[in-house]
Amino acid sequence: MTSGYYREASAVRFARYRVRYPSLVARPLALLARGQIISRATGFIYENAGSMHLVSNWHVFFGRDIYTGAAKHSSLAIPDEVEVQFPAKLISDEREIELHTGNFPLQSSSEKPLWKMHPKGQEVDVAVLPININNPNDTTAIAPVNISLPVNMSNGLRVANDVFIVGFPEKFPIEMALPIWKRGTIAAEPLLDGEYARKFFIDVATRPGMSGSPVFYRRNEVIMLDDGTQASSLLEAEFVPCGIYSGRIDTSDQFAATIGIVWPLGFIEEIVANGVAGGFVRN
Repeated sequence: MTSGYYREASAVRFARYRVRYPSLVARPLALLARGQIISRATGFIYENAGSMHLVSNWHVFFGRDIYTGAAKHSSLAIPDEVEVQFPAKLISDEREIELHTGNFPLQSSSEKPLWKMHPKGQEVDVAVLPININNPNDTTAIAPVNISLPVNMSNGLRVANDVFIVGFPEKFPIEMALPIWKRGTIAAEPLLDGEYARKFFIDVATRPGMSGSPVFYRRNEVIMLDDGTQASSLLEAEFVPCGIYSGRIDTSDQFAATIGIVWPLGFIEEIVANGVAGGFVRN
């Protein structure tokens, strides 16, 4: 488990309103190599038995292409540290949020990865970094993604359902503290055989930087009307986590550039329980 060090907090002011929980779950990431930022992405916290895990994509933590293993940055640098911004628990007069910036190593002193990936390798584009959030002021607000139960893929999500990718696009001012919500639509039947049995596709227009974003499904509460019939109440809608976004399938193709991939949260559980050290596995 890696410990982070914290820089001086900054404050952000915003209009008075109630922030939805998913906006606190998604956290902006900066990936560093030898102290220099080489890329930005999104991540979130997953809690397991009291332990905290920072979750994003394999290609985010390793900085390599999942198919070729080639470095994604022009300098060929590989991330050795990740910087995360967390909001603080204390909000003065309900209009000000403090941001705590924590830095966590991705590699040991011998340059071995500290993060874990799925036993199947990088074909599952999910990565988990066990972290110890030890802010001495103890005011960092942690909003784990799994505070509510994930949607059961066999009894919840359907083709044409809307989902929401909550993250931080590149060049978006992360000083704003809160992420962008992008609406997407499940673009194919989620339950397929073979290679695609456990990931699903969404029709969405996203931007670089949103890799690693948590994905939420809006589950509406069923209410009983006066005439005895049932209806869905949008006012009581609950946003339930259903996966992690890993980017579009092909940004060079006009059609494929709008088709994104979502990995169900079950992969995170599998990595936490049986993950292996991060790296590139040649098939």
